[in-house]
Amino acid sequence: MVVISANHPSEHWREYQQLLVELTLCTDQVFADTGHSVHLENPDLIVGKVLKLIQQTSRKNQWHS
Repeated sequence: MVVISANHPSEHWREYQQLLVELTLCTDQVFADTGHSVHLENPDLIVGKVLKLIQQTSRKNQWHS
């Protein structure tokens, strides 16, 4: 799982993001210098993280085949 967080969120938002990070042991948290619309302001970040997750999932599936 990937949690993408703003560098300067409110205290409440930071707490909510931390709860998401703690949902799994393998959560990757990334801090972005953007506002709320990360997908519009930094689409390369989103695409890169999605591709990384796909690659990781593909490797895990190959190990179990």
